[in-house]
Amino acid sequence: MLPVFVLGLLLLGTTTLVHFEALNVASTLFARLRRRPRVAVLFVVLLLIGAHLLEITLHGGAFYLERARFAISGTHGRLADTFWTYLYFSAETYTSLGIGDLVPGGQLRFLVGLETLVGLLMISWSGSFIFLVMQRVWRLDGSAR
Repeated sequence: MLPVFVLGLLLLGTTTLVHFEALNVASTLFARLRRRPRVAVLFVVLLLIGAHLLEITLHGGAFYLERARFAISGTHGRLADTFWTYLYFSAETYTSLGIGDLVPGGQLRFLVGLETLVGLLMISWSGSFIFLVMQRVWRLDGSAR
């Protein structure tokens, strides 16, 4: 078992690398489909959503694999100890949604804070990339080029 700080750095690095590569692929895809701007933007957005889902799955998978050491409790009684529970918790954390029906405990609290920070950065990075793509596609009057 990895110390929680090392696991956090590993997740942070992996998430950043996955996102960087997704943006690299999205940039290449946009350049190839530039003559069809609507299709290009659609594929870029879908690719970035896929990258976010993969990143959420990486965190949720790590939480699930280390579940003997980490504690998640539910506010509505006993919690199902399944991969899907940890995936849902990861999605809730990554997006900073924080519904509150699942509560982290123990060392997991550090990783949850780190995942929220990483999620906000990756979502912002995607947003700024999409802004740059849209600048190349849309005219000032709102019509597509």
